[in-house]
Amino acid sequence: MLTTKTSGKVIVSLTQSWRYLLLLSLLPYISTLPVFSLHFHNKLAFFVASLLFLFTQYHLFRLWLDSHFFQALYRYQDDVSFDESLSILFPKRPQKQTMEARWLGTKRLFSFAVIGVSIQWVWCLGMVFGYALFDTF
Repeated sequence: MLTTKTSGKVIVSLTQSWRYLLLLSLLPYISTLPVFSLHFHNKLAFFVASLLFLFTQYHLFRLWLDSHFFQALYRYQDDVSFDESLSILFPKRPQKQTMEARWLGTKRLFSFAVIGVSIQWVWCLGMVFGYALFDTF
């Protein structure tokens, strides 16, 4: 059921949302850099913000990669060659995967990326507003 052209368009559209999530991830990190570098001397807060940024970027990279993999998979409709190619590149992954397993893995990556972006925004807004509130004392 997940091997139709329509299914392919759905999963490729989902994975191509990495672009928007990248923008949403860059905005809080870049906007708080001046606050951290000029006024805020808490290195731990900046370290946590950087780790959150890297966590999110990893999952966005994986979404980008899945986007290209799904495009190739749905364009050529050759699961066997696709699995053989990936097993050569990544020897520890299972030899054969169902389309459902691929979709679930991509859904998990997308969820982690959205969670990462959300936590980044909460952390950075908390740092900016926390600094603005507590710096006056």
